[in-house]
Order: sequence, then C-alpha cells, then structure tokens
Amino acid sequence: MCIRILARLRKALPVEIRPLAVGVVTGLVAGALWLDESVDIATAVGIATGFSVTMGLWLGIRLYLMVARLYMAWITAIRKRVADIETRLHSAVSPADGNDTEQERGSFAINIVASSIYVTPFCFGVSSYSAIMAVLWTQMDCSCASAGQTFALVILIYGSGLLTFIIGIQCLYLLRLQQRVASLERQLNQAGLISPVMMRADVLDSNIARAERMVRRFVGVSRAVAEQAPA
Repeated sequence: MCIRILARLRKALPVEIRPLAVGVVTGLVAGALWLDESVDIATAVGIATGFSVTMGLWLGIRLYLMVARLYMAWITAIRKRVADIETRLHSAVSPADGNDTEQERGSFAINIVASSIYVTPFCFGVSSYSAIMAVLWTQMDCSCASAGQTFALVILIYGSGLLTFIIGIQCLYLLRLQQRVASLERQLNQAGLISPVMMRADVLDSNIARAERMVRRFVGVSRAVAEQAPA
C-alpha cells in the first residue's frame, strides 16, 4: 500500500522526491538561521532557499543528463570509427608497442578527464541553484537582500566558471581522440595506436555511464540515458 502511494505521489509531483526533500530540509535550515531577524524574513529566506535548491537540482540534473547523452553518442561514434579501422587491419598491435612517454601522458590525461566527469553534475546543480537564488533575492524586500544576492552571484560566477572549464577539457579531450582516429584512418600502417584510443574511449564511456547511473539513482529516474535516446 505504501509503495503504491509513493508511486502515485512521485507521478503527481513535478520534480523527483529526493531533490524536493533536499530542498525542504535546506530551506528549513536556512530559515532557522534567520529567526533572529524576524519570522517574516526567516520564512521568506527559507521558502526562497528551498525552492531554489529543489529547482536548481532538478534543472541541473536534467542539463547534466542531456550533456551525458551527447558525450555517450560522441564516444560511440569514435568507437565505431576505431572498430572500422581494426576491421580493415584485421588485427591490432598491443598497446605496449607504442611510445612509453605518450602512454604515460595519455594515462594522466584520461585520469584527469575521468575524474572531472563526477564533478560535472555537482557544477550543474550549483550553477542552476545560484542563478535561481540570485533572481529570488532581487524580489525580497529586506535588509539582507543585497548581501544574499551578492553571495548568490559569487557562487554563480565560480560555479559557472568551473563548469565551463570542466566541459571544456572534456570536449577538448574527446576532440583529441577524434583527431587521432582521423589520423589513424589516414595512416592505417600505424596500427599500434588503435588500441590506446579504444581503451581511452572505453574509460570515458564507463565513467560517464557510472556517473549517469549515480545521478539517476539519486533522483529515482529508472531508465539510462542510452535507453532514453529516440529510436
């Protein structure tokens, strides 16, 4: 009975239960911190904070899932091109036959990019929350409105800057992989470089899929990004 009620409640709510719960708790805490000023100010701050956190999480997660979907499609295209090269060559040389310095440099880069993938959902959420909060502070008529708006704008600037930087290095790395595949297509005799490209694409693909599953479990979305793609 309880499971059925929760299922109906989840369908009725415009946002998922977990972001809503986080927003409610955050709003209550924020409102309690302003009780010394007045009950009206505490109520206004609590409602604004709860709403911005809930909608910020909801919007940030939706934006991240869209980006993850694009990344996975991009990686799939790269892997298909590499598989086509391997089919034309009939065999690939072991990654150990490549340049050791290049392998070490590539391993360091893929670790950095793979780690940044898990920060991306957080940056989307923070940027969305701070943007909504900055707008709400402008509508509040209290002595703390100016300070609150400044704080939200600072978070928005830093969060958006970090998000832009992370998205930038991820896209640059995928572009680099794509350029290497294009080079391999022009130089089929350098088969020893095929395996590292496929391996790094696999690493990115698995990390994006893992981060996407973590986000889906948090918000209760049942289907994976790849499963949500149109036929």
